[in-house]
Amino acid sequence: MNPNAPPQISAFDPASGKKQWAFKTKYYNLSSLLATAGDLVFGGDLEGNAFALDAKTGEKLWSFNTGGRIVAAPVSFFCGGAAFVTISSGGGANIESYLSTLYPESKGHLPQPAAMLFVFALPEKSK
Repeated sequence: MNPNAPPQISAFDPASGKKQWAFKTKYYNLSSLLATAGDLVFGGDLEGNAFALDAKTGEKLWSFNTGGRIVAAPVSFFCGGAAFVTISSGGGANIESYLSTLYPESKGHLPQPAAMLFVFALPEKSK
């Protein structure tokens, strides 16, 4: 990680390689992202924010603070005809021990380690 490069999530056109959009973040994103067929991108950040972005524009559509660091990948599933996204919160990645070196302002600011699993129901897509 380069502390001089601004952290962001970017989307690229796979055919041309052209950057389509960028979503700026405060810290480097340590969680993987989940892209859905409904044009949503789910992720989480070190401040505990689970979020959904519009896959076409990068606009933040939704966020929820879980109270714990997010470094795990979101997972989606269907049950009873409804779509859900799960996000594990609490931290636990080795790279987290280096955060205060890269971002001195994060010391004492980021949530403490925890162990929680959040499950969010997605709204039905309008026809």
